[in-house]
Amino acid sequence: MPFVAAYHTDVGIKKKTNQDALLLKSYETPDGSIGLFIVCDGMGGLSHGELASATVIHGMNEWFESELPELIQTGVTDEILYEQLEAKITALNEKILQYGEASNIKLGTTITALLIVQSNYYIAQIGDSRAYHLQQNEASDGAGATSAQAASAGTATSEKQPTAATSRAGAPSIAQSTAPPLAPTTVLSATSTTVTQLTKDQTFVAREVERGNLTPQEAKTHPRRNVLLQCVGASDAIQVDLTSGQVEPGSLYVLCSDGFSNLLEPEEIGQQLEPGQLQTNSELKQQLVHLVETVKQRNETDNISALAVKIN
Repeated sequence: MPFVAAYHTDVGIKKKTNQDALLLKSYETPDGSIGLFIVCDGMGGLSHGELASATVIHGMNEWFESELPELIQTGVTDEILYEQLEAKITALNEKILQYGEASNIKLGTTITALLIVQSNYYIAQIGDSRAYHLQQNEASDGAGATSAQAASAGTATSEKQPTAATSRAGAPSIAQSTAPPLAPTTVLSATSTTVTQLTKDQTFVAREVERGNLTPQEAKTHPRRNVLLQCVGASDAIQVDLTSGQVEPGSLYVLCSDGFSNLLEPEEIGQQLEPGQLQTNSELKQQLVHLVETVKQRNETDNISALAVKIN
């Protein structure tokens, strides 16, 4: 099960620095492929957001190279992988938080990580960077995802809930979230590709839409649309959302920062990234570049990043 993978990142039309960071790592074992793919979005309004995102990428890369191979060799379970992912992200949160307090600065980052271990995938998320699953309709009717505690085919559920609110334009504040997790959003694109959002945006407006206080259209222009419920490095208490599922050959996964997803509909992503039409890294790259340029033409002011992984 080798991977076809590519990424594209752009500073965008307004900002002077790119605070996004990405990781694409993989290796082969006798039992199958192992891969770790991550998108981090440093907080644009917090100083040194690029340091926060780079710190998380560096730490996760070290874990992938030095700790994960031993776990795989000893026959790791789903529960252990969940514990490891959560523990590593929590440790990185503490590291960034301590640095910020010692330096008297505010910094933070989102993380959306996709870990593929042979025939299973695991997603760890904090913030609003998204993960999508794309599948040709004739091959599958969905992502076939399950949570750590539930086994419902075709549905991905979050195991934990966000608790802290952080504004991209300022210091963190606290807001409690008691709403249940949402099932993933699935749409059919005009090109017969099923597009499923596997993650839940941990934002103020997403929570209010879920509660029925805002419509999705109102959320797009709400003055607090950039407020995160939590991010890595801004609070001493974080809760990592964890989801998992079965990897399906021929499917494609997309991870992206909100600068990529803000002005793109899922149907558009499905139209440009048809799994059946993309066979090489360069073909994936070309389509990602096209989507990023489309977002820039629509005057997105944030950094724009996305990576795509196809399962052969």
